[in-house]
Amino acid sequence: MNSAFKYDLRTIYLSTFFVMLLLYGLNKVLFIGGLKLFYLTIPLLYSIYLFKYQFEITKEIKVILFFVFALSLSTMNTLIFHDGGLHAVLSNLQRLYIVLLMLIPLYGFYLKDDKLFNIFLVIYATEVSFANIYYYFFVYDFADRFEGTFGGSNEFAYMLVSLIYYVYYVFYRIPNIKFKWLFTIALILLHIVVLITLSRTAILGMFIFYFFASPYFHRHTTKWKKVMIVVAFVTIFLFALDSLGKTAELMIERFTGERGASSLGSRTFEMLAGINLLAEHPISVLFGNGMSISGSEIFPAFYRGMGGLGTRIHNSYFAMIVENGLFSVFSFVYVIYFLLKQIYFMKDDFKYVILGFTIFTISFLSTIYLLYFLPFWMALFMISAHINILNNKDKRETT
Repeated sequence: MNSAFKYDLRTIYLSTFFVMLLLYGLNKVLFIGGLKLFYLTIPLLYSIYLFKYQFEITKEIKVILFFVFALSLSTMNTLIFHDGGLHAVLSNLQRLYIVLLMLIPLYGFYLKDDKLFNIFLVIYATEVSFANIYYYFFVYDFADRFEGTFGGSNEFAYMLVSLIYYVYYVFYRIPNIKFKWLFTIALILLHIVVLITLSRTAILGMFIFYFFASPYFHRHTTKWKKVMIVVAFVTIFLFALDSLGKTAELMIERFTGERGASSLGSRTFEMLAGINLLAEHPISVLFGNGMSISGSEIFPAFYRGMGGLGTRIHNSYFAMIVENGLFSVFSFVYVIYFLLKQIYFMKDDFKYVILGFTIFTISFLSTIYLLYFLPFWMALFMISAHINILNNKDKRETT
């Protein structure tokens, strides 16, 4: 196969992926349903990739796939103890497998040509930020928290912070200053949309992200650029507060506990219901009761004495224990250990930004359920890919 056709095939793949992802994310605005085409296109492109390209399963991918295997084992206990929740478990496993089917060849493309992928990624980030600003002004009615166009408020905020991290990576990989100023606009817009989600975890998590990433920014950003970026961000932020007074009011209420305090209590009730679920069959502590079973129709029965609130467990770590057992928790701890170890030994100082985003993700999992959320799995693959790409860059530079 000649190089021109390879390039065209990559372009077709990436175009299709981001168009499908954009449509999936804009579902609330466009009202286009479940987008089954999204699921049909990815396996087709996967098969094209499999037959046309050499593909290597890296150590990072093997570790992630081992974690997925651990999550899947819980289905056996669902069959034995909770067949009423089997449909919900299998549906969420199906979503996870489709995501993996999409991300594995995407990872292979990314390692071969991350710059091409990055161009599509920044276009997507810009489209998402503009689309949600449009949604905020012309669709949103301020009746409740701004959920955006991709999941609930917290999940949506996680995706936005992920895009902020990816754009920083593009800054690093593409030295063209014209592109960087374009990406700066995307960054400012993404930060504004994060603020209007009113996600306390995301907003506080951003401070964690920048704290760990600060050594990189200190080394690579000259003083005048720092000043310009800070002035631009503060000016737009103050404009946003002045123009979006209702959002500012809601933000203050959430952070002072006037609004959203009940969510802390509900999370406690969710955990108690999860303990009740485990107590019914203690053997399930090892391999769990089924992925996302706390979001199924059987879960309200375990809110004993709590009125059957009927919501799922939000804490991903506790949910892993209840739904997938200690084996899945240990496998995820190994995934994190493996990634942090690789980051620690990286010579490239962009590792501080990767570390910041990894710590942000670890923190975010404690307040929301992300185990079937596409951007979470994409983040694991992207972190792994960035480590791989930058380590290989270091090797090339030393030879």
